[in-house]
Amino acid sequence: MPKKQDIIKVHLHHPHNGQSDFYFRNLTALYAGLTSQVIGICRQALINTKFMEKRFYANQFCTIEVVILN
Repeated sequence: MPKKQDIIKVHLHHPHNGQSDFYFRNLTALYAGLTSQVIGICRQALINTKFMEKRFYANQFCTIEVVILN
């Protein structure tokens, strides 16, 4: 049976380069792919919200959630 994997999904409320949904393996990859200006929060501030525990964050720019892929 394949191992389940957590993925970070970012949904932008206004598309960036024609795309609204982005998927990343971790926070490092997220911030390598999108800037804090695009998502409206810097990496350390997102960590301070206890995002990885709550598995959800939303602001006026985006919604970020941890989803499980089977």
